[in-house]
Amino acid sequence: MLVSSFQHIKNAKLDADQIIEMAEMIIDSSHEDKLSVEDIMLFLKDMLMGRYGKFSNGMDMPAFFEAFEEYRNERYKTAKRIEWEEHLTFKSLGDSNRAFDELPLKREDDPQSMMGMMQTYYESKGDE
Repeated sequence: MLVSSFQHIKNAKLDADQIIEMAEMIIDSSHEDKLSVEDIMLFLKDMLMGRYGKFSNGMDMPAFFEAFEEYRNERYKTAKRIEWEEHLTFKSLGDSNRAFDELPLKREDDPQSMMGMMQTYYESKGDE
């Protein structure tokens, strides 16, 4: 996968052994932010399309890992943003302990009728 990705870069200063070493380094550090093979494929696609800049001086290990670190930072920020949005969505649902299913209230019920029904309900609860 890595070797075939670098075949299209004319000035790659990497031989097959160095690419294998890079792959091992990626695997060794992948647990830090739970990288998958799909993440590597997305990064390589974006890199080849020039998203991380043009490598006019050639591709070497430091240039590769600099671009890869940029990808990992973007990925982390995106994950945190999604986590925050999920938190806000969950928070907007309100406290599940406050749900009250004993009264069969409907959206189209008349507010005055609902108020009277609630007063009657709470008065009867107080009598118990």
